[in-house]
Amino acid sequence: MLDTGTSTDLICSSDFAESLGLNIDYVEGNFNGESEKFGKALIDSLEIGGLTAYNIPAFIPKSAVPNICKEEKDTEVRAVLKKASRIFLNPIFGLRLMYRIGYIEFDFKENKVLFPTAGELKGDRYKNVSLESRLLGFNNDLYFRLLINKQATTLFLDTGANSFINLEPRFYNQYKTDFSIDKYSEDEHTLIFSKLYKRGKVPIIKLKTLSFEDGKTFKPLVSSYSENEICVCTAPLNNLRPYVDGTAGVLFLRSLGSRVLLDLNDMKIKVFDD
Repeated sequence: MLDTGTSTDLICSSDFAESLGLNIDYVEGNFNGESEKFGKALIDSLEIGGLTAYNIPAFIPKSAVPNICKEEKDTEVRAVLKKASRIFLNPIFGLRLMYRIGYIEFDFKENKVLFPTAGELKGDRYKNVSLESRLLGFNNDLYFRLLINKQATTLFLDTGANSFINLEPRFYNQYKTDFSIDKYSEDEHTLIFSKLYKRGKVPIIKLKTLSFEDGKTFKPLVSSYSENEICVCTAPLNNLRPYVDGTAGVLFLRSLGSRVLLDLNDMKIKVFDD
């Protein structure tokens, strides 16, 4: 899993780290806003496509889903955790490691991730750019600017979130005259890494227009209506990022087109026509 919402290099469960024979040092520190113990290890080398990265710091939180799933007694919560624990069967590549890679293509049509080289980006496959936007980097996070119903927003890009766009309640309350509620979602649980929240009935915004900061308006590709929903969070998701108006997940990237490139060298999102 490639997760721009994770600012570390690599996250894995203790079971995975032990299977590699890593020497794990457990230390006390702050994780997910709370003080707890977590493991640190160093991976000598890691092959990714045709690239090899060396000396990769690995982060092993005790609160990772597979670890807390064993301890959970509530059957409803346990079912959600069990489903989410599949994420941790393999390590999670965080933003720092993604910066080392440089170019990351999400090919949603073929359901795969590619790591093109600078030379390959000059080929025919990457000639026809249909959409493009700047990426902004700050405090090991990625952001971009998006106009939603002509209202300017700064969104945190989190490819580890299986969502389209979630607006922060403080932003919605300030500009709610520019947004009309289309409907309300059903009660459901949502997992934010190691914490489970019951979201309740979430307001869903009526989407009229989307455009990047260059003013080019686009329509998101629709595979199902629910995948292009702009939700208003019932509780803040970005307490540690007060300058953020919302979060865009992997469903937002998928809505842009069948092939989306994160160019972390030139700091751009690029969408390519087939």
